[in-house]
Amino acid sequence: MFDIIIADDEPVLANGLQKLIDWEELGCNIVGTAYNGAEALELLLATEPDIAVLDICMPEMTGIELIKRINKDHLKTRVIFISGYQDFFYAQEAVNQGALEYLLKPVKKSGLEQAIKKAQILISKQNPMSLMEGTRNELQEMFGDINRYEEYAEGDLYERFTRLGLEVEDRRFICICYAISDKDREIAAGSQYDRYELIRFSVYNRIQDYFAEHKKGFVVKRDDECCSIMILLTQKEGECITRDYVTPFVGMVEREYGMELFAGVGDVVQKITDMKYAYKTAKFSFEMRFFEEKPLIIYRDINRDYSKSFEDYQEAYDAAAKKILLANRDIEKELGYCLDMIESLHYGNRYAALNRCFSFSVNLLQLLEEYQLLETSCREREDEFLNRLRGLTSYYAVRKEFVAHYMELAKSISEKSGNKDKHVVTGIKDYIQKNYAENITLALLAKEFYMNSFYFSAFFKKETGKNFKDYLTDVRMKEAVKLLQRTDLKTYEVAEKVGYNNVRQFSDKFKELYRVSPAEYKKGRQ
Repeated sequence: MFDIIIADDEPVLANGLQKLIDWEELGCNIVGTAYNGAEALELLLATEPDIAVLDICMPEMTGIELIKRINKDHLKTRVIFISGYQDFFYAQEAVNQGALEYLLKPVKKSGLEQAIKKAQILISKQNPMSLMEGTRNELQEMFGDINRYEEYAEGDLYERFTRLGLEVEDRRFICICYAISDKDREIAAGSQYDRYELIRFSVYNRIQDYFAEHKKGFVVKRDDECCSIMILLTQKEGECITRDYVTPFVGMVEREYGMELFAGVGDVVQKITDMKYAYKTAKFSFEMRFFEEKPLIIYRDINRDYSKSFEDYQEAYDAAAKKILLANRDIEKELGYCLDMIESLHYGNRYAALNRCFSFSVNLLQLLEEYQLLETSCREREDEFLNRLRGLTSYYAVRKEFVAHYMELAKSISEKSGNKDKHVVTGIKDYIQKNYAENITLALLAKEFYMNSFYFSAFFKKETGKNFKDYLTDVRMKEAVKLLQRTDLKTYEVAEKVGYNNVRQFSDKFKELYRVSPAEYKKGRQ
């Protein structure tokens, strides 16, 4: 059992809190009640309770003075404050002093129960977010059913909603995801995370209580990211959703908490069985905040460009990678174009966009290693860079970090490679990769790169560890494998495409390397 004390200078309110909830069912034992600050301090010191529910403004000693005394004496008591709107300044100070929660008068049963559960979880050193999971009500359970199954009896839904006190006849439905802005979350996470958690908890409570009181809607999901509300609209409502259901809450959060509120608004649906779609479109709008740094994103206003393809991205990647390999520092334009392609391809999907950035990194490191340009510390720096990307909350920030990182990498390659030999061999490899299907000879390459044939042969072997002929064969055979895997070309056609005029010679070399003939390899892949 958790020991509780209650203190309020209004006896009616103090006694009312004792009767508001079933304390025993919550695993709590009220060990004392005080009607002023001095009595409350006496109780605190005598009983050292687990939780204290205190009014902020009391005679003889304020709630702020009490929590400061708790901190000074190193008591483990968790404090929940109650106050009126006019006392909000004191509530902010209470948060700064380490208060767990504050509730506005008149205190509601659900708010007090959630605050007590939160205190119990923190005292037990469990995951605070399990609090959210433990407060699901019947409406949320019902919505979970709707979200899991494709079909749900419409008549049964109407009956269940009506039984729970919600008027759903002749209504339309829209979902809105509310959240503290990412900017304020970042600031709070850096220095005042406990305060942020408390404010977020309180903001969600205020929004939830409003819709419950006015029977305008209900919470469908509440987690550490956002609070999603399904709103019941009359047939006349619809054009004023932002004015009626976003602007008032944005103003309240800014005015009372000094933070910005973000809202992702879904699509309006006509049928109760389409609430799943309403929720998913709201969640999509909410996720769009990664790409669109706006305080409000409405589903019907989202436009997506489908004109770019994965081939466009590959071309952009190839151009950027080539410049980096050649130690060209002037790569900002190519990197920007790559990021444009990523945004176009994965607009609306943060994780896909980040994964594409990670793929860029993996592929580039493989190239650097292949061309012997990979420094020992490069992988460690790349891991640190990717970890930074994971923590960013906007694509704009990702772009900035991405461009800066790879421009620095190109600069490092240019400065530390020292001699030009590695850059020359990079150019040779690039030439072979583009022209392997042609009749490439050692003499031709020597001429192309201004060397005599004898020196070129020795130079290439020294820089790559392979003689020119073996290297060219490896490139051709790797391309042959790709064609056998991805196309229906016959063996002689594959041979021609990778630079062999003699199909027998191609087949013998393939079998020498892979232990099977091209035809057998292709058959084995089917």
